Amino acid sequence: MRRFLTLYYYHYLILGEIFRKSFVESLTICTKCGIILLSIHIVELEEFLRAATDNDPEKRPTMKEFNGMLKQWLSMEPENIHSHTVQYSEWRFINKLLFGEETLFTPETACWEDNDRIRDVLSLIATLPAFNHMLFVKGGLDFIGVENANEPNCLYLYEDYATNVIKPKNLIYCNFPQDTRWNYFLLELDELEPILSDDKSNDHPFEFLVEDIPGNYVSAKDEMYGVYDYDTGEKLPEGWKSVRRCYGGKFLICLKYGPYNSIRATYDGRHTQCSSQQFRYYILMLIECCKKCHQAGLDEEEMLNFHEISKNPFNASDDDVDSKEYQKKKFEIEREGMQYVQKNLDKWCFIELLPLIKSRTGHPSEFLVSYNRNHFVIDAFSKDSKKLILCKDGYFKYNPALEDIFYCYTIDEILELEMNVKQMIINICSEKDFFPEWYDLYITIE
Repeated sequence: MRRFLTLYYYHYLILGEIFRKSFVESLTICTKCGIILLSIHIVELEEFLRAATDNDPEKRPTMKEFNGMLKQWLSMEPENIHSHTVQYSEWRFINKLLFGEETLFTPETACWEDNDRIRDVLSLIATLPAFNHMLFVKGGLDFIGVENANEPNCLYLYEDYATNVIKPKNLIYCNFPQDTRWNYFLLELDELEPILSDDKSNDHPFEFLVEDIPGNYVSAKDEMYGVYDYDTGEKLPEGWKSVRRCYGGKFLICLKYGPYNSIRATYDGRHTQCSSQQFRYYILMLIECCKKCHQAGLDEEEMLNFHEISKNPFNASDDDVDSKEYQKKKFEIEREGMQYVQKNLDKWCFIELLPLIKSRTGHPSEFLVSYNRNHFVIDAFSKDSKKLILCKDGYFKYNPALEDIFYCYTIDEILELEMNVKQMIINICSEKDFFPEWYDLYITIE
């Protein structure tokens, strides 16, 4: 932590004046260029340093006051982004930048329609580790940045290992003062027409393409080889990028470890199946359910995942989820998805998801999965199961050498890596039209 504070302080002093004009940029240092990634809550630290470097010396805190501020920040356990204290602080920070110091003036809803404003708000959210999780039409993932795209009126929305091209229609913010854990942003997209594909549906909400030159798209069928066409070998030009060009829909941004994301069924994209007003009323209903749950002394997450609470109210077919036909079809879809994972897991690379190891102290934990009876299950101690262990190069391997195994040393690293690995598997599968169940993707921690 001391090394982090020293690096961050010099980083702030060197670029301080720029950051005062572009506050968002000071909150994140990207790893992709070999710099340090801040997977740590730094909102208060940023505010302390801004105060300490104010142009007016009279407004700067004394050393005693600054020392007290740092102790207060450290007492929050800023590396624990799961904590309610940290998550509430980041919502307070968002409110402050968007609507001013006084929470009294925070509106219950706000809407931005200008592309530049939408880009700036999304860029702010991308810097906050507790809130940069986005739910798509199906599934979801953390996004790490936003910038103007080459296609007119479009933005690039960056994930760790993917680039989305989107055309924003509006960005809606919904605030619930009675329980801010349910606050969310809803990004509605304008429609884009397909370039090469004829399939424009919820099952195929985007198109995989290569942007070979700015604003021009070509087929991505051989992009893994860096060529237009494998047979001719014609190389793609320098600076090309693979993209997912989204036809439309809605993206939901809410607390990464909040109550909405704890409802396992919400990865069905229900926020895209209703109007923005209907979705707000739905969240109000869930808030009321949680209130009654607390009054009765019940477990909130367990209650939210009861079938009658977690089922999709905007999908009429959910009324038939208990039928034998539905259950049979659901089982078959999940079985095909798990078989696809079983066949391909050792071919996928997760290197970009592996956290930087800040410490080598404590008890190391290894990640492993196992196949048993031709099914992807958590049964690492079964005699007839076959273990796959995550290694330092990002691949799951059978019986790797001990020195090749990837280890985590903190509970935060374990929880974050487990979620990100699962989400990457889900996204890879959905791109190939396979849909394994999130909670069937078991990972053993030893």
